[in-house]
Amino acid sequence: MKKLFYTLITFSLFISCSSDDAASDNENIITNKTLKSYTLTSFPSQTTTSHYFDNNKGVNAIKNEKERFKFEYDTSDNLLAYTSFEEFEDAGTIEYKYEFNNDASGNITSANVSKPNALIGKKDYVMSFDYNGSKTTITYPFNDYDTIEIELEFNSQDLITSITKNKVFLIDSNPDVYVTELDYKEVFSYDGNNNCTSIDHTIPSIVGGENITFTYGYKYDDKANPLKAFHAKNYIPLLVIYFENFNLLDEGLYNVIRTFGSNNFTELIYPSSTPESSKFSFKNEYDTNGNLLKTITTNQSTGNKSVETIFNYD
Repeated sequence: MKKLFYTLITFSLFISCSSDDAASDNENIITNKTLKSYTLTSFPSQTTTSHYFDNNKGVNAIKNEKERFKFEYDTSDNLLAYTSFEEFEDAGTIEYKYEFNNDASGNITSANVSKPNALIGKKDYVMSFDYNGSKTTITYPFNDYDTIEIELEFNSQDLITSITKNKVFLIDSNPDVYVTELDYKEVFSYDGNNNCTSIDHTIPSIVGGENITFTYGYKYDDKANPLKAFHAKNYIPLLVIYFENFNLLDEGLYNVIRTFGSNNFTELIYPSSTPESSKFSFKNEYDTNGNLLKTITTNQSTGNKSVETIFNYD
């Protein structure tokens, strides 16, 4: 598997459509400082979540003074384990965990997954990884009979260009007969700075007929993205964690994809079917050297601040 140079942060953030000339000018932009942490405050609840880094390596996140998730690495800084902590009134704190197994080259061969409180699907299972040129296929059991297949496809720059998730159902066992159904497909486009400029999100029609596609667009500034250094490793394991756990109609996908490239997100162009109450605008603030200090997210319908993200540097 090729070394992959851009990855996903596991929680959502913020995201210049650049011309070719602008892309070449911005390609070598670097931040003046090393990101130490960033803190998201949600409104009106005032809930805070702080994400911490060690030399651009993700460490953990603290939400309201409690650890929300953590990363564990090997001596080469390959991600070995990701653990998240969910609180439930009746069950207390439940741990969800991914443990990644690597070969001598650092490629993932399998992942052990534990979801003790899963309402559907298996609570404990193993993912298998198969590499074939620019494609990576991940397979794991959904239950005792049915299987999930996720196909990731990358371009020559090792940026993800599509994700296809299929469900493979056993419909007859004598002999075994399977049927494959599309769960979703994502197609990604990029500018010259490796910023994701659009996502085509396709799902099956609920009532039958042709599939339905929604398109999200993204615009960026010309300043350096402080998270880019974090994106140097562990691309595939973070993809697995994110795309296996989130419905891609949820904001998880189109928030996290903004952190791929060189620049900072400034505008999200929504599908025409998006209600006004679900649209947000974004404002970035910088220091005199162009380092991103703050992003304010505002609900377009009400004008109320929704999220404030503050970046802290060494």
